[in-house]
Amino acid sequence: MDTGLFRGMSITNSAKILPVIICGGAGSRLWPLSRRSEPKQFASLTGQTSLFQQTLQRFGGDDFLPAAVITNAAHADVVREQADALGLTLGPIVLEPMGRNTAACGVVSALLGQADARAGAVLMAPADHHIERPDDFLKAIRTARPLSDDGMMVTFGITPTGPHTGFGYIEGGEALSAGRRVAKFHEKPTADKAAAYIATGDFYWNAGIFLFEPDAMLGEFASHAPDVLGAVKASAARTDDTIALAADRFSDVPDISFDYAIAERTQRAAVVEADMGWSDIGSYSALFELRERLGDPAMPEGAIVKAGEGVFIDSDDPELTVTVAGLDNVGVIIRAGRVLVVNLKADQSVKPVVQALPDALR
Repeated sequence: MDTGLFRGMSITNSAKILPVIICGGAGSRLWPLSRRSEPKQFASLTGQTSLFQQTLQRFGGDDFLPAAVITNAAHADVVREQADALGLTLGPIVLEPMGRNTAACGVVSALLGQADARAGAVLMAPADHHIERPDDFLKAIRTARPLSDDGMMVTFGITPTGPHTGFGYIEGGEALSAGRRVAKFHEKPTADKAAAYIATGDFYWNAGIFLFEPDAMLGEFASHAPDVLGAVKASAARTDDTIALAADRFSDVPDISFDYAIAERTQRAAVVEADMGWSDIGSYSALFELRERLGDPAMPEGAIVKAGEGVFIDSDDPELTVTVAGLDNVGVIIRAGRVLVVNLKADQSVKPVVQALPDALR
């Protein structure tokens, strides 16, 4: 494929940061609040706007170009509608015919940045995270920019608030002009190992947000994951204001993460600490804690709890009375006729339950 398909949308100007918002995934750990037809990034989980809209607003300042979006082909209309509702102009929309994990997104992001003469750097960020202090995030991005200009792949290490076992960790190494060189990326740890990480002061939560110079990133893919690079390049086709990735070619893209393909293999990874009130809202316990911290109402009208603590009830039926008696740390979630009852201390079990459901219920 000629990368001119990406280049056709470029406009020449001064170098800025191109945000590329990764807007795929089904958010199955938050079923039924998040479903295939309305994954969590498009839902209003924390306030009146969706997580995707909040992400767009985060990148609305002078440092940034209009955000590009990588999303499933089925969600192209909702992406446009939610951007229009905020009065925001989008950059290119890249449509995936199927999920192929985040390594493919890394290639697409770099190609979009390379194609736009305004872009001195690309910021690849998920659409479904919550950031309580966006100004602190912007400060971290500005701190990281000289590193990306020098060809480093910069990730943002979240200041840990405890030994959480639901996140991957980044181990910081030698000090750089800003931030630190990444010593190692670590998978989700056990509770004991997480506590040992925190005790050293050298570990951060991995939020999966990366800042990089486009040509440098494409060079890393050429060295470490040429099969991903070649398959993504071969799959693109231009349609109106979008770039559609053809199913017959995109299906050849290896289904691997950006961390595995590049971050864990490159010698050019750096980490900048970001204490910004971050949450990936990756579970019901995380959503419950976040809503309580934000002061959002944790209970709908008609919910009744007796002799129970740590109870989270969320229902879309105002006429339905939901009662919980004598139970602690339980979530009751009702959406579109689907009901989930979950132990909030074992909420990672939601995903395998959802995977066992018939497709029509997901």
